[in-house]
Amino acid sequence: NGPPIKYSRLHRHDASTTKHTNTTPVKVKIVHFVRNPFEMVISNYHYHSQDPTPEKWVHIDDPCQHLYGDGVSLADHVIPTLASGWNNHSPIELDSSSHNSSSSSYNNTLRQTLSDITSLCHTLYRSDPATRNKTFYEHLRHHLDEWDGLRLSTAQMIAASSAANGHLAGGDVLRMANNVVRLEGLRAREERWRRRADDSGSDDNYGDLQLLTISMDDFIENVAENTMKFMDFVFGDEDGTDEDEFDGFIEGDDFYSNEPIMPRNVRWEVAKHQEEKYARIRKKSKHVTTQSKPSGKKEEWKTLLRNSPELGPILSQTEVLVSKALLIG
Repeated sequence: NGPPIKYSRLHRHDASTTKHTNTTPVKVKIVHFVRNPFEMVISNYHYHSQDPTPEKWVHIDDPCQHLYGDGVSLADHVIPTLASGWNNHSPIELDSSSHNSSSSSYNNTLRQTLSDITSLCHTLYRSDPATRNKTFYEHLRHHLDEWDGLRLSTAQMIAASSAANGHLAGGDVLRMANNVVRLEGLRAREERWRRRADDSGSDDNYGDLQLLTISMDDFIENVAENTMKFMDFVFGDEDGTDEDEFDGFIEGDDFYSNEPIMPRNVRWEVAKHQEEKYARIRKKSKHVTTQSKPSGKKEEWKTLLRNSPELGPILSQTEVLVSKALLIG
């Protein structure tokens, strides 16, 4: 029981995990797609409250299930990382007592905030006899007004462990925030090691991790440009070569790295093809819900979410982390 190892290792904040991620002895490139959390949770509500709903798990999910089979919560896995990342930046206070607090007290404040979100979920889901046997989807579609439906689906997207639906969905906001902090921490450690190696004249191959963060919101609107950004990052400079990517022959292969990996004109053809393909999918797919509600309604919901005492702090903190990651690139 408990989270599968692929989830557990990603979110654990302990020496057994970090000792293997302090350095990268070879060049590693990571592309991390992120999304503004307010856009993310509103789109999530639109998507899963459609009729018919595109995904079957909403018929079996318990959106308030925040524990795994071993009694440990998603919050237990990610709070040490998030408390460290958020306390270091202190962009927004979770409450008046958290400013300039120790990591321990900030940790406790964050844990209480997530507990409040779970409590909110229980007040909205199966909280009266009429809804006792209703599904998560029936709550979103029929038994809650739009604001309460949005709050319920957002609580699920922040704090749920996903154990109740076979680890298909839940806790996405916390996972994204956790990944931003962990990846930025890894890059910062790599940079420190690189500077130390430079200062000492060492030939150690540190500082070879490269991280590109791409906004899904921007990708949806500018597919070709972001596809080009992705390929330039992966394949190297504008000439189609990356002088540091490979040095000489690759063992077991018979090509030399000075040959263009992908010429610029080929990349642009690929990017335009991707844009056209996405446009076709967007016209017929229920997965794209950006136009589900008038923009004025969406802005109203964003304001309500920001002012929500339970949901606003986590979403706002995550928004700051995502914005910072996008500025760094």
